[in-house]
Amino acid sequence: MAILKQQSETRTIPVIILSGLLPDAREAPYADISDWVVKPPEPKVLWQALERALVNHNQPLKVLIIEDDLDLAQVLTTLFARHQIETFHVQTGREAIQLSQQVIPDLLVLDLGLPVNDGFAVVDWLRQHNRLCQVPLVVYTARDLNDHERERLRLGQTLFLTKGRISPQEFEQRVINLLNRMIRGKTGDRLNDETHSDS
Repeated sequence: MAILKQQSETRTIPVIILSGLLPDAREAPYADISDWVVKPPEPKVLWQALERALVNHNQPLKVLIIEDDLDLAQVLTTLFARHQIETFHVQTGREAIQLSQQVIPDLLVLDLGLPVNDGFAVVDWLRQHNRLCQVPLVVYTARDLNDHERERLRLGQTLFLTKGRISPQEFEQRVINLLNRMIRGKTGDRLNDETHSDS
């Protein structure tokens, strides 16, 4: 556990101890663990420990924007900042592969026409990585994609949005809805939704 807490990519992951040993009542509470469950665990006790760990895991969501258009990347960064979402930005496929291993993003926003490894190459690489092969993905491109190309680009939950055919407001609403589905699946909470639809 000490090693995990020293690594930047695993430092903030909640930890539940599942052990045949009882925690030592004479020691101070363990600051680095969410809960301690004694074997054999009662299902209800284990479930409650998992719920507490996830609810208390109040780390900001992390979005990696992979876009070579700096102006558009700034617009997207501002959009996510309104929802207290931490953003990272890279301009090339190579940088995307490198940074995604360091930050383990909760969501990727991917343009396809990138210098140094295009979007297809990025997804091909992510699929081989056990921590990233199921990351939710928003493919945001000006290209019209056929069914075969869409299948090549699927990771976890995947949205396909076309530049020029979707307003910034609709982009925001659909992406925040995707993030809210992810959050509700984990904790029952949701982001502050500042986007509204009249429909």
